[in-house]
Amino acid sequence: MDIFPTAVLWIYNRWGQPLYFGETGDDFWDGKYDGTFVPAGTYLYILDLRNGHKPYKGTVTVMY
Repeated sequence: MDIFPTAVLWIYNRWGQPLYFGETGDDFWDGKYDGTFVPAGTYLYILDLRNGHKPYKGTVTVMY
């Protein structure tokens, strides 16, 4: 993500609760919320490169 130094990443659960917010330079999401691994399931991500284009949206699946 060095190419987009102002990018931000959000991770949400299925109820829309934000679980993670990271800016470039932060560690990547480790699958934890409040120090505990999230349950297996599908989570929404929004990656905003802050380059004038729409943010990327998709899902990430956590499996154990």
